[in-house]
Amino acid sequence: MTEIIDLKNIEKCIEAMKKGDPIIIPTETVYGIGALAFDVQSVEKVYELKKRDKKKSLIVLVDSVEMLNRIVKKVTYVEEKLIKAFWPGPLTIIFESNGSLPSNVTGGKDTIAVRIPDNAIDLELIHRLNQPITAPSANISGKLSITEAMTAYQEFNGKVPYILDGGKSSIGLESTIVKVKKDIVSVLRIGKILPEDIEKLGLKVEIIKDKMEKKTHYQMDKKVILISGTLEEQYHKMKEYIENDKNETIDIIGFKENHILLRESVHQYMDVGYVEEVENFSKNLFQMLYTCDKSKADTILIELPEEKGFGGIVIDKLKEVTNHDIL
Repeated sequence: MTEIIDLKNIEKCIEAMKKGDPIIIPTETVYGIGALAFDVQSVEKVYELKKRDKKKSLIVLVDSVEMLNRIVKKVTYVEEKLIKAFWPGPLTIIFESNGSLPSNVTGGKDTIAVRIPDNAIDLELIHRLNQPITAPSANISGKLSITEAMTAYQEFNGKVPYILDGGKSSIGLESTIVKVKKDIVSVLRIGKILPEDIEKLGLKVEIIKDKMEKKTHYQMDKKVILISGTLEEQYHKMKEYIENDKNETIDIIGFKENHILLRESVHQYMDVGYVEEVENFSKNLFQMLYTCDKSKADTILIELPEEKGFGGIVIDKLKEVTNHDIL
C-alpha cells in the first residue's frame, strides 16, 4: 500500500530511498520518480516503474552547482550563463558526464541531463540525501504526465512506498531541454522556458526539430478533437459538432468566454480561464486531460489558444495528444 505524505514526514522518504526504493516526488514542472542516482538497482526500478526504454537516459536533479560538479566534466561559460539565469527552474541542461554516475542513468551515453528544481521539497530531499536523485516524469510510458499527488496515487498505488505531496505542480509542463555546443544553445525540447527567453541572454539559439524529443506519453484513450480559430469560430464549430453528434457524450476543455454558452450541452465543461490566460491553461493541462480521459465522455473537444509565445507550446503538446486531429 502506498502512503501519501507531506514535508513533515520527509524522513520516511529518505529512509525508503536509502533502502533502494524509488518514491514519487513533486516538482514545479510535473511529478517525478525519485531514486538515488548512484544506486544502480534503484535506477533499474525506475525504468521498470515507467516501463521505459533503457536506452533513454533519466533527468537528474541536484541542489547546487557544487553537486553538479560532482557528476559532470566541466561547466562552460555559456552553461554558466544559463544556470545563473534559469536555475533553480525548469531548464534541463545536457552536460558531458564525468563517468561517476551509473551507465543506466545516462542510458549508456557519455552525457547526463541535469537541473536544479525550483521546489523547496525537492531541494530539502536532495540536501538531506546529499546526492543527486533521478526525476523522470511519474507516468507509465505511453500515458499522460501527472501534476497532482492524488493522480499519482491512482497510477502508482502499491508500486512505490510513498508519494511526497507538494500540491499541484506550479508549471504543469515538463522542463525545456538544451545542449550547448560551440557556444550555440540547441533546444531539444521546449517547455516553460522558450527559445526567445534564452536569446535574451545574448546567446545563439537553434531548435533541433529532427532531434526534438519525441513524446508518446501524451496519447489518450479517448477521441480528442482540437478546435482552432477565433473564440466565435470555436464556439460555432463546437456547437455544430455537438448538434450533429447527439449520440456522443462530450467533454470540453475550453475558455471561460464560451463556458456559459455550451456548458449545458455537454457532459462537463472544464474551464481553463479567459483566452489570454495561457499560463493557467498550461498549468492545468495534464490534469484536465487526465480527468477527461477517465470520464464517461466519448469525445473531448479542446479549444486552442493563440499560436504565439507560450500558446504555441500548449498547442504542440495538444497536437501530440491528438495526432493532429483539428477542426
